[in-house]
Amino acid sequence: MNTPLLVQFLLCPLVLITLLRVTAPYGRHLRPGWGPALPSRVAWFLMELPALLVLPLIVLASPARSAPAAWLPLLFWVLHYAYRTLLFPALLRPSGDTFPLLLVAFAWGFNVLNGYNNGAALLAIDANRARHVEGRIQEFKGRLNDRQRNIRAQMPPEPIA
Repeated sequence: MNTPLLVQFLLCPLVLITLLRVTAPYGRHLRPGWGPALPSRVAWFLMELPALLVLPLIVLASPARSAPAAWLPLLFWVLHYAYRTLLFPALLRPSGDTFPLLLVAFAWGFNVLNGYNNGAALLAIDANRARHVEGRIQEFKGRLNDRQRNIRAQMPPEPIA
């Protein structure tokens, strides 16, 4: 198991226990004492931006960028997070609501980690599929060579002139 994935798994119980004891201060639960705050639209955009960028950058920086198997899941990811990052904040009702910068930082960190782990998983699936296809090609070539050898072995010898 890779380190970022292990970190994400180990953070789960910590976050669960914390959120059972502390109500996260956003929306109707917003209260002072959580440090500086940003306008809600800006905060939402900043929180979701890593999710929109990290996974596509990982795929585009890898050899999988030319593999069609990587593009469909990537397309769904980008469409989903393009909506969450770009369109949803623009559709929010204008208000004076703010969002604690600390929570933006937590969400940013989670989305970087999550994007990285999903990118690694997508590349691993693609690498496994590529190894599988390569193995099948090698198997086909081997069977073809065996077939040619068998055909040659069954042919009568050429007469000596």
